[in-house]
Amino acid sequence: MGLHMRLSQRILPSSMKIESISGNNIELTPGMEEYVRTRIEKLSKIVQSMEPAVIRAEVGEPSSQRRKGEHLFYAELSATIKDKDFHAIKTGQSVFKAMERVRVDMYQQIIRWKTKERVTQRKQEVMDKKLLRSAPDKI
Repeated sequence: MGLHMRLSQRILPSSMKIESISGNNIELTPGMEEYVRTRIEKLSKIVQSMEPAVIRAEVGEPSSQRRKGEHLFYAELSATIKDKDFHAIKTGQSVFKAMERVRVDMYQQIIRWKTKERVTQRKQEVMDKKLLRSAPDKI
């Protein structure tokens, strides 16, 4: 097999699992699929050590836009990380632009959530520490 790995055999840097990559009203070429996978790999770096993490991607062209003669594409990402659901949809003049926009949106959602989780955890730790300090010693 050498240095090149098949797309289906690529191991992401974290425990993030790609559940599916699909195309809607367009042919999903190997190049598009590879691009989507590289965008997802960038997301997987921020969810390292958060199990389970599953992501689904869909790219395509809305059927209503086809009738109007406009060429707008969309990209959609849905992820479940530690039982929390994330969802983002963005459009662009190409599948690649739409995918980059949706990746940025998903990245921001995950970072906001992680920050809130950390703050909540720290507050709980401070409360627990105060509780332990105020408890009378029973020896």
